[in-house]
Amino acid sequence: MGPRAGRGEKGGTGVLVIGVGNRYGGDDRAGLAAADRLGEAAGAPVALLDNIAGGTDLIDVWADADTVILIDAARSGGAAGTIHRLEVRADDPARQVVRVLGAGRTLGGSTHGLGVAEAVALARTLGRLPRRLVIVGIEGARFDAGEALSPAVEQALDEAVRLGLEEIARGGEGRCV
Repeated sequence: MGPRAGRGEKGGTGVLVIGVGNRYGGDDRAGLAAADRLGEAAGAPVALLDNIAGGTDLIDVWADADTVILIDAARSGGAAGTIHRLEVRADDPARQVVRVLGAGRTLGGSTHGLGVAEAVALARTLGRLPRRLVIVGIEGARFDAGEALSPAVEQALDEAVRLGLEEIARGGEGRCV
């Protein structure tokens, strides 16, 4: 789904909500579910990247957005349902994103693709970060095949949406680059 918001100050499309995950990967679908709910609650455009092939797709999706709120499942070792927030800045090391979303995880489950952290690092190098990029991670418990979210992650979706609404309200504040 393409952005529908009004044009931003840099010629972008305003706020874009991106959900990343695997619809059939247990708690890995948390980003998709939360982004869908957030977009509906805020009337914001949403891109749901279900089991995409690599991080370069992510860079292309946010190309025209001024502010991006990216929601994904996290694997940092925290308690299931814990919400992490990270505002990515041009000078932040990629390890900050890895710390939140987990190391070694690639989009689409491919060992050959780029993960979110690598996509952020590549976008930074190429000068293709959105003006503002906020990552919301929802700590997962199980990532095995299946559609059901664990109870703690299901409960955390409302908090992720609330946080996303706050970020959208702040839309013009802060800069990534």
